[in-house]
Amino acid sequence: MAILTAGIAVGSWWAYYELGWGGWWFWDPVENASLLPWLMSTALLHTMMVARSKQLIFWTYSLAFITFCLSILGTFIVRSGVLTSVHAFAVDPTKGFSLLAILTLVFVLAFVALSCRADAIKSASITSVVTKPFLVLISANLFVLATAVVVFGTFYPMVYELAGLGNISVGAPYFNLLFGPIAIVSLFVMGAVPFLGWSRTNEKPSIGKPIILVLVSLLLAFAIVTYSTKHYEPVGAEWSNWALFTVWASLWVLISHIFSAIAKVGKTSLSALIAHIGIAIAAFGCVMNAEYSYEITKRLGPGSQVDFGDYQVTYVDTNLYIGRNFTAEQAIIEIADKENDRCTMVATPEKRHYSVRVMTMTEPSMTPLWHGDIYISLGDKVDTTDYAVRIQFKAFVRWIWFGALLVCLSACIALFRKPKTALVSQSSSSREAVNVG
Repeated sequence: MAILTAGIAVGSWWAYYELGWGGWWFWDPVENASLLPWLMSTALLHTMMVARSKQLIFWTYSLAFITFCLSILGTFIVRSGVLTSVHAFAVDPTKGFSLLAILTLVFVLAFVALSCRADAIKSASITSVVTKPFLVLISANLFVLATAVVVFGTFYPMVYELAGLGNISVGAPYFNLLFGPIAIVSLFVMGAVPFLGWSRTNEKPSIGKPIILVLVSLLLAFAIVTYSTKHYEPVGAEWSNWALFTVWASLWVLISHIFSAIAKVGKTSLSALIAHIGIAIAAFGCVMNAEYSYEITKRLGPGSQVDFGDYQVTYVDTNLYIGRNFTAEQAIIEIADKENDRCTMVATPEKRHYSVRVMTMTEPSMTPLWHGDIYISLGDKVDTTDYAVRIQFKAFVRWIWFGALLVCLSACIALFRKPKTALVSQSSSSREAVNVG
């Protein structure tokens, strides 16, 4: 799980840093292929915790089989060439026949075996809705629904074309419209985790503090979205209900988990707290990046200036230099904060030409700020001195990778933590040694 999360995060950073377009996720088929097993393995990880108490066992088996099959499916997408992507490594569909055969065999045999042994699988019922197992069940359904949305959007164009109906594309609007609400509901469910136990007790759970925290989260979210909309209105920002509900859900997770850690409410493990906080921070970064980023494209040359939101961008000069296997034209650009004259930053985007491969690459510059990046890339050369320069402000983009880093950290904490059973057995053996002595 940690490796898969790290792989997705590194892949999005590579797209952001290396491709020069300023995006970190495009709902590309191969990107989706990595997301599918992540969704299912996350659901599996949670049902496995519930399976310790003999609940959701059938769910656990099913999710384990589906996760493994989706891993094979991702390899099939990358190696078969059935879908077009910059990440694909093959263009011959015949190379994927063996992977498709393995996928079909594993899927059929796994679920036939599960069906034959269904009567022998004894799974206890979830007897109360105010317990963590019930939240896990809701979350598992949401993850399955999200997986179905991604699978349909990824493979529908291929099936549509194979059926001879023509060409069709499914892009970001479809995924954002259907995946977004599922993610928001999942965040709200996640925020309730610290206040519930693994089993129902005679004592009724208090709903006063969670309601207060939900209202506080709503007020903070409303304030953040209102400020962001007003602040970025000159560059085209508008009120966004998507931003409001996502920020609300993210703050609810963040505040509820921090409150539970400080007040020692519930028995949520440290690794789970960090993972959930990481997901909330990443979700906050995603929606703020989507709604409050902005860009301009201007013709700039030595001595020219342009206003860009809160900043003034000045093209100072162009440097020419020779690298180990390329020649480069490097722009020297100063970025001055209009409100703080002392805050001046220097950006150095480049156009590199690789003579051996006869290829020109854009090397963007990224000026990191706490609330986003100023992302500058050089376009085509207009004349001997001027370029078409694309300047983007990518709001809260690094928060996404910081959230992913916290998720990976939580996995490492869980991996190196001693199991409770081991601690119990160790303490028992110590007491026995004392008694023998």
